[in-house]
Amino acid sequence: MVIGPAMHAIGAACVFAGVSVAPLYFVKRADGQWRGLFEEDSLESRDVLPHYDLLYITAREYRYLPEEFARIRRALAEVVPNDWSPHQMWHVAIATKPKGVEVTYFALQRYQEIYNRVGAARNR
Repeated sequence: MVIGPAMHAIGAACVFAGVSVAPLYFVKRADGQWRGLFEEDSLESRDVLPHYDLLYITAREYRYLPEEFARIRRALAEVVPNDWSPHQMWHVAIATKPKGVEVTYFALQRYQEIYNRVGAARNR
C-alpha cells in the first residue's frame, strides 16, 4: 500500500483502538506541503476535517503506550476486513457505535478529554 493510504488506514485504526490519531503528527510529507487529509471524501470532509486542529494537537501531545500500539496492530491485522479501503475504515469509524456504547468510534469527546488533560498538565 502506498504511504498515504497506509497512514490513512493507520489513523482509522487509531480511532478504532481509542487512541489519538498518531499519523496526523508523526507523518510528514517530504516536501512539507499540506497533506490534503480528509478533503477528498465528503463524509470525512464534513465530520473529521473541521476537527483537524484538535486531532493534530492530541496526536502531538498524547503519550502512547505499547499496549495501545498493540490494539492498533490488532485492529489492522484481525478486526478490519482486508478488503476495506482507508475511506471505508473512516466511514465505519465516523458512523458506527460499538456494541453497548452511545457514541461512534470517532467520539470527539475522547479527543477533547485528551486535549483538556494536556492543557491541565501544562498549567501545573
